[in-house]
Amino acid sequence: MNVPTQPETPLVRERLLRLPEVEDVCGIKKSTIYALMKQIGPDGRRKFPPCIRVTRRAAAWPESAVMEWVRLRVAESTHAASAQLW
Repeated sequence: MNVPTQPETPLVRERLLRLPEVEDVCGIKKSTIYALMKQIGPDGRRKFPPCIRVTRRAAAWPESAVMEWVRLRVAESTHAASAQLW
């Protein structure tokens, strides 16, 4: 009997970053991170990715979300800098 199988999807390894590492990667401190998490941008999205509760007392951020936030900040900075040149 042939049992249908689901196509294999590549396993993506997602790391969870704790606050000290998020601060280090982003170059901003805890108070700014939490303030940005509460703010909504003009596109309707939060200005910083929300954390995930790992335990009752521990929070972490998906590494992919933090790195995307960094990538967008760099892109905005590069775009703003090039716009000032003209």
